[in-house]
Amino acid sequence: MNRFDQSWTATQLFYNDLIDNNPELENLIPLYLFIQKLKKAGGNRTFRLGTSKQDLVFSRSLEPELRPDQKFIAVQAKGNSFLGMV
Repeated sequence: MNRFDQSWTATQLFYNDLIDNNPELENLIPLYLFIQKLKKAGGNRTFRLGTSKQDLVFSRSLEPELRPDQKFIAVQAKGNSFLGMV
């Protein structure tokens, strides 16, 4: 198991639970499918996944909490798609 696998599994479970239990959050489905595609392509070997509110966060941090100096990419759900690289 690589050092980022656990974060991908936890993030997938987080979005799965949100979508299953909150029909009004169906706009998160594209993010969930994006996670699955990236994992299949090997993204889980390169990046740690996490969440911030409903944003999907990519980083190279080994820890869940990011330091102020650490770089990250946040992807936001918008309608039936996603965007918002922050």
